[in-house]
Parts: sequence; C-alpha cells; structure tokens
Amino acid sequence: MGYRPKHMAYSPKNELAFRLGMAVTLSATLVCATPAFAAEAQTSSSTAQQTQASTAAVTETAQDASTSSTTPAATTASTEEAVSSESEATTETKQSAAVTAATTGSSTKKDQTAASEEHAASLSSAEASDAESSSSNTESAASESQPTSTAETSEKSADSNDSTASNGASDTETSTPTASAESDSAATTASEAANTTAAASAKVALSANVETEEKTELDGIDISGYQKGIDIAAVPSDFVIVKVSEGTDSTATFKEQADAALKAGKLLGLYHFANADTTASAQAEFFADSVKDYLGKALLFLDWEDTSYSKVREKGTSWAAEWLERVYRLTGVKPLIYMNKNATREYDFTEIAKEYKLWAAQYADMDTHDGYQDDPWQDTKGYGAWGSAPTILQYSSMTHLDGYDGNLDVDKFYGTKEDWEKLAAVDSSAVVAPTTIADGLYEISSLLVPNADIEVSGGDSGNGARIQNWSANDTAAQRWRVKKQSDGTYTIINARTGKSLDIPGASAYASQRVQQYTFNGTNAQRWYIEEDVLHPGSYVIESALNRSLVFDVRWGNKNNGTAIQLYDWNGSLAQLFSFKALNQLVADGVYTIKNEASQKVLDVNGASLDSMANVQQYSSNGTYAQKFEISYDRNDGYYTIMNVQSGRVLDIENGSWDSGANVWQYSPNGTYAQKWAIKQASDGSYQIISSLNSLALDVEWASSASGANVWVYGSNGTEAQRWTFENIKDWLKEGSYQIVSELNHDNAMAVSRSSTVSGAPIYTRVREDGNTAQAWYITKTSDGYVRLTNVGSGLVLDLDGAAAANGTKIQQYASNGSDAQQWKVVLANNGFKLVSKVNSNYVIDILNGNSESFATVQSYADNGTAAQRWHLVVFDPLASGRQFEIMAEDLRHNRRNSCRRSAASYG
Repeated sequence: MGYRPKHMAYSPKNELAFRLGMAVTLSATLVCATPAFAAEAQTSSSTAQQTQASTAAVTETAQDASTSSTTPAATTASTEEAVSSESEATTETKQSAAVTAATTGSSTKKDQTAASEEHAASLSSAEASDAESSSSNTESAASESQPTSTAETSEKSADSNDSTASNGASDTETSTPTASAESDSAATTASEAANTTAAASAKVALSANVETEEKTELDGIDISGYQKGIDIAAVPSDFVIVKVSEGTDSTATFKEQADAALKAGKLLGLYHFANADTTASAQAEFFADSVKDYLGKALLFLDWEDTSYSKVREKGTSWAAEWLERVYRLTGVKPLIYMNKNATREYDFTEIAKEYKLWAAQYADMDTHDGYQDDPWQDTKGYGAWGSAPTILQYSSMTHLDGYDGNLDVDKFYGTKEDWEKLAAVDSSAVVAPTTIADGLYEISSLLVPNADIEVSGGDSGNGARIQNWSANDTAAQRWRVKKQSDGTYTIINARTGKSLDIPGASAYASQRVQQYTFNGTNAQRWYIEEDVLHPGSYVIESALNRSLVFDVRWGNKNNGTAIQLYDWNGSLAQLFSFKALNQLVADGVYTIKNEASQKVLDVNGASLDSMANVQQYSSNGTYAQKFEISYDRNDGYYTIMNVQSGRVLDIENGSWDSGANVWQYSPNGTYAQKWAIKQASDGSYQIISSLNSLALDVEWASSASGANVWVYGSNGTEAQRWTFENIKDWLKEGSYQIVSELNHDNAMAVSRSSTVSGAPIYTRVREDGNTAQAWYITKTSDGYVRLTNVGSGLVLDLDGAAAANGTKIQQYASNGSDAQQWKVVLANNGFKLVSKVNSNYVIDILNGNSESFATVQSYADNGTAAQRWHLVVFDPLASGRQFEIMAEDLRHNRRNSCRRSAASYG
C-alpha cells in the first residue's frame, strides 16, 4: 500500500515561515471578529476604517500565501509589515499562536510496500478518479474541502489551485465583521491606541486557548520498511501507523519504529498487509502474535488491497471479515480496515461496516505538499457502507515533514486523542482462545452436507485410494485419528486402513485430489486445522505445502461419492468441516444389557462356553451367561462385547452384510463383525450398531419372549433396537466353582487323586458333577485378590515355595495368608487368567498346552495362550448330597476359623 517516495529538496525553515504567516492571518481575523472589538469600533469610525484597512492588508497577504506556498518568506514579511504597529511582545505572542496552529491536525495511514510502484502507476486508472485532478475535474479538490452552498459548488473553477485561493480569500473576508466597514471615519489617536492594545490582548488570549484546547482531529503518518532511518521523534505528528507484517512475514523495522513512536509520546497504530498466499486465519494469527506486546497501546489495522503479485480481493470480502473477526477474538481490539475509496463502493461491506471502522485512501492530487492539510478533500459520493466519512483519511503520499528527507503518507484521524485510545483499548470479554482440535478419533463432516462424512472410498486399504464424501454410516472408513504435531500441523489417519490423508506426489495445486497413503510424515501429509470464526465450531483444513489451498468438496456437489480436493480458499460451506469427537460413551466394565421393549436381558443360550453359541434375550437371572464385559478401542472408537463366562464376543454370523443376519458368540478375532458402535438415543438408551454393515442390534420381530433371537436389522429407532447398560462393579461372586480349561471345556482343575494332604499337586481332570476335588470356593480379599479353597480338602491353591518362575508347581497347601496363595481373576479373550500376587507376570498354565486329562498345572509367564485361559462354572454340590468343610480366614482378626456348612447352602 502506498507509493514510493520521490526525494525532493525541502526546507523546514520555509515551512515554519509559511505556518507563521498563516497563523498571524488567523489571529488577525479572529480578533477583528470579536464582538467586543466590533462594538468599540462602532463608536469610532476612523479607528474602524484603520482597522479595516489593516485587516485587508493582512488578508491580502494571506491570500498570496495560500496561492503560492513556495514563497513563505515573502508572506511573512508582508504580514509583519501589516502589523508593524504592534509591540515586539505581541509579535512573539502571534508566533506562539502560529506554531500551535501549525501543529494542530489529524492522521491517517498508508504503507509503502513492494507494491508502491504499481499503485503509483495505477493511479491514473483505479485511483485517478479519486485524485480529481485540477485539469480535468468539474469539481476541484479544494471546492469540496470548503463548506459552501450548493450554488457556490456548481460555480467552482476547474482549477484546484485557483479555487483554493478564492475560497481562502472568501473565508477571510466573511469572518471580518461588517460593522467595521460601517464605522465612522473620524477616529482619534487615543481610540486607535486603545484598539491596538485590545487586539494584542485578544491575540494573547487566543494563543493560550489554542495551546490548551483538546484537538478534535489528529494528524499523523503511516510508514513501513521503506522509511527506515526516519527520525520519528522529529516528525510533527500526533500518531504513527507502522507496518507489522505481510502475509505471514514480519516487517524488519516494525518493533524499532513502533517503540520509537511510543517513546516520543505519539499515538501508535499497527497494520497488516494482506496477501493471497495464505488463508485469512493464518495471517490473523501471525499478526495477533506479532502485536501481543503492544495490545492496549496501539490501534490495529488490516490493509486490504491488491498488488501485481497478490490478488487478495479476489478472495472476496469474506476474507477480510475472517481476518478482522479472528484478530478481534485473539486480541480484544477491533481493527480498522484500509482500502481506497473506489473499493468501498465496488464491494459489499454491509456486514463488515456494522462492526469495523474505515481507514480510506483518497487523494485530491499527486502534487508535492509541505505539511498537513487542515481540511483534506473528501468525496461527496461517500464511502459505501461506511457512509459520508471514514474514521481515518489518507489524503497524500507526497508530503514533506520535518524528520524525514523524502515523501511521506499523511493521514487525518477524525477524533480526539481519547477517541483513539478508546479504539485501542482491549476488550478482554471479547477475547476467545481459538478452539483447537484435541488428539483423538473423529468423524469429519462438510457443512455443505452435514449428514455425510469424508471417508476412504469403499474402505479400500490400498495406497492412492480416493477420499470422498458419503452419507454417515458408522463404519471405520469414516473414522479418523487426528494428532497434533510439534510444528502446529496435524496428521489425519484413517481408523480402518491406518493410512494418512495425503497429497499425491506432494504436488499442491487447485483441484488436486486428496488420497490416502502410507504414513511418511512429510508435509504432503500434514495439515493446519483452523477454526472459522464466522462459523464457530467449523474448521478449515489447510495443506502444509500451501496454506492457501484447503480441503474442498469438489464443485460444491452434495451427492455421495463426490471427491475431496484441494482448492483456493473461498470461505464457502464446501470448505468448512466439523469434527465430531467419538468419545467413549460406555465405560469399560461388566454389564447386563437390557432391551427397552421387552425388558429382557442379553443372554448366551445355555450358558455355553463354545463359539457359535446363539445369543438371545432372557429373563434376568444373575448368571454369568448374562454378564458381558464391554471394552472400548481408542484406535477406531468401537466396542467389543464379551461374555464373562465364555470369553467369547458378540459376532455377526459369517460376517454377513444382510439385514436380519444372526448374532452369536465367537472367539475374538478383531474383525468388524465383532466391533460395535454405541450411540446414545434421546431418551438416554443406546443403539448398538455393527461397524461391519451399519445395522442395529435388534430383537427379532420385537418379541418380548424369553429365548427370542437377537439379530441385526436396519436402524429404525424402535424400542426393540434400544438397550440400557447396568454396570456390575463387583461382578465376581464368592462361591463354589469349577475352573474349566479353555483348551478343553470337558476338563477342570482338580486336586490329584482327591488328596487332602498339603503339597498335593494340581492337574486337569474330566469334569464330574458333584466331585468336590474339582470344586473351589472363591473368597475375596480386601485388595482385589482371591483365595481358592478346595471344597474337598479345605486346603488352598498355592504357588510352591512362592517361586514365580516358569514350571513352578501349583499345589494345595494349608492356608497361611501369604502372597503365594492369592490370585487375581482377570477377564481376557476366551476366558479369564489367574495372575499370581507374587509376580503379576506369571499366571496359572497347563504344561505344554496339553488338552488331555491329567495334564500338569504349573506357573508360567503370561503369553496369552489358551493354556492360560479358564472359565468359571458354578459348582452344584447337590449332585453328591455330601457335606464338606472349608477353611476361611477372618482378615480383621488375623486368625483362622473353621466353618462347617451344609452343601445345600451352596445351591
């Protein structure tokens, strides 16, 4: 923004002389207009005539000064001659008033960037109409700057210099009271002396008033790196506006110039020069971070203009709106927006103008000027949505001021110092920390089609598979793991395929498709995710290769299968995306699962331990066949539902995609036929949706009968498809059980030869109803472990010698409360494991994975095999009708008690 300075010879002394001359004219005019002075003149016509003559001389001198600013010395001489009768003290007073008046003014902004030459060259086209040159315009710049009637305006000369001169003379003459012209010509010397004294007193009062009265308009400059070396303290300005950044690059001189302005006691402004290389949000964040140390001390600005290398206006006013709003939310300071006058009318700024003020650039000419203009020309056609006047006007880029040997941009701020400071004040209530995406699992939806998600086409696991938009279906192809990197970018990896969103060949251009590819960590797979402040909760996904290129639904097409591509940011809904976090709704744990329609619970038919056993609904009976462990997988957001007795999981029979497919239990294999999405309904119940085919877990034909089959069916929202989860925190009950091997469900853990002797080994034996040598009573300890007491012998399961090692014998032994006799029941796939308290890395194991009877039971390092998996089956002592004795430890009193109970009590 701005034009390259043209270095010209300039004399500060001449400037001061010119201002002194104009100040004296102002003083004389105001003195003559004083009512007291006019009344006194009516009593002495000769004094009035002399005063009128003196005033005319001063006015004529002022006219000469206004038409020829190159001869300030002559102007000063004429002025001094016109007031030669005044004392030296009075002359000093007038000079003081002149200096004060000369430094009174306002300010504006304009940056001299690398685009300066282009702007100067284009003035004859885009901004030449703003200049209203004196040789071709029907309305001169000066005529619009003066308060005149409509008739006077229509009669203005086309020559701006002549018009300025005539307006200046007219104003001076009008301010002279007519009573002076009608005074009696007979005036005495005494009256003349009195009037001279009164005039001097009035001018002293005027000088004091000018020095103390607050300015209602401020004058200032805007600068950039092109003004490197400027003596900011020496420049007569109320404010200085400094260029901070362009795109996402800093201006090298920014801090030096900003600090110099503050040190000199000047008001400060800071501006950003927009370009099209990156998004508005990226540039706003860069600027906000750059100015953070100056918040509350400076006005903020956006310079919104095109250059030959960056057509930011092609992005539309939404780009500017995004930048302004984001900076406001980041800083609490509402920026102003800078542009030329034509732009205010060529673009629709209706919404922006409601919240953000204007800094306009408009020049009456491209002539060189000395000093500020008191009343720079403004276009009577107005400034678009901002109405008749901007807050700041930049009216020249060819002005000479002290402190810099070259041309400067000069500006006028239409307000007081207090007004400026109010605009620069931080509104902390407006500051909103930008919302960032936390690491996690998400469904990503376009605002263009809110009920659709982006996905890997067909769930294809191959490199190069296309990314498309498709109706939401809860499949893993539509789930993405998002993770923030140390450089502020994100990686986005598909939950089903494990592959990353990627730009083919790392070649980023508009209309380039987005694909998936094996993760490699390059910028082709890194993305910036920025919240769109105009659409809170939505985000723009920018390529790290080129931040001006963003995720886009091709052609804004809402149909399924529309490709996701890169495209230039344009702020449309096709480029805005929501991230729906797939948070865990049901905590890991053991549950009963009840159907809302029938109030029956999910159940494994016949309490079977086998794969392919059918799943049904049944009246609640508290058995382990109705207890299920629910586990959440954070990698893909799905749940597995495992029966605690069998260790098998809910599975769609044969992996069918069909509505009406049966559900059974099956050994865990990690396929999507065994993974389920859990979604909460409005009434607090849940749907259980298959990740394989998007079908809902359902009671066949909505039956309410015990034993009714459970299947998957198209989601319909009925109660037959809604379930509630009742958590069972203490799912393991004390009692007598057979401990059945996963290797062979016909074998159970037993004491060798039904021995009642300490040290007798443990082995597997074919299950027999009522055989107490195979029955173990579970007693819980206070720290989550259990003791296993053999029902037949009353001795407890023990790790021989408390030696946690591979091959250590498992035996029965008299209870002693040691760690060697305590075990933890841990649910696992295909059964539970018994973990030793001596060392949690060791579990109870069958030697060599032998599935035959009389296999040795030992300790072994946990390896997850079936030889280390067991099932609890409730023991029925009524089968033998015998009584038995067990030993129980009273932990509170640390003593052993013998407790005789009838077998019937364990029914």
